[in-house]
Amino acid sequence: MAASKQAKPRRWASNAVLAVGEGQAEYIFMRHVKALYLPRACGTTATIKAATGKGAARVVAYTASISKLATHNRVIALLDTDTAWTAAVRAQAKAAGIIVIEATPCLEAVLLHISGNSGERTTAQHKGEFKKAFGMEAHDERMLRDVYPKGFDKAALEAAKSKVPALLALLAALTGA
Repeated sequence: MAASKQAKPRRWASNAVLAVGEGQAEYIFMRHVKALYLPRACGTTATIKAATGKGAARVVAYTASISKLATHNRVIALLDTDTAWTAAVRAQAKAAGIIVIEATPCLEAVLLHISGNSGERTTAQHKGEFKKAFGMEAHDERMLRDVYPKGFDKAALEAAKSKVPALLALLAALTGA
C-alpha cells in the first residue's frame, strides 16, 4: 500500500525586500549582511541585485525598473555618492519609493569606518587604503570568505552601527527595524 504524500503548506514572507547595490562590492557586502541579519524563515526575504555601476543615476533607474517586476515592501539602493548623485537623481529615487543608502563617498569608506579606520580621503585614496588594509579590493568575491566573516561579523557591525550612518540605515532598511 502506497503512503500518500501530504503537500507541505507554503510559507510566505511577510516582508519582501529588494536591495540593489551600485556594483559588485555593494552586492557582496549586502549578501554578507543579509546572511547575518535575515536568516531563513525569519519572515523577511531579501533579493540582492547588482546594478553594475555607472553612477547613482544608473543605479536609481535600474532599481526603479526592476522593482516593477514584483511586489516588495521595501526597495533599497546602496550607492556611492561620488558619481552623479544630484538633486534630480535624489528626487527620482524618492518618486520611485526607493530608500537610498548613501555610501559617502564610496563603500570602501564605509567599510573602513566600520573597521575603525575612518578619515577624510578621496574616493581613490579610500580604495587604496582599503586594498592596503584588507589585501584585496571590495568587489573581490573572496571578501565573503576571507574578510567579512572575521572583521565584519555581527558583533562588529552592531558595535559600529551607531557610528556609521550608512550601516545603520542599511540595517534598518533591510530588517525593517
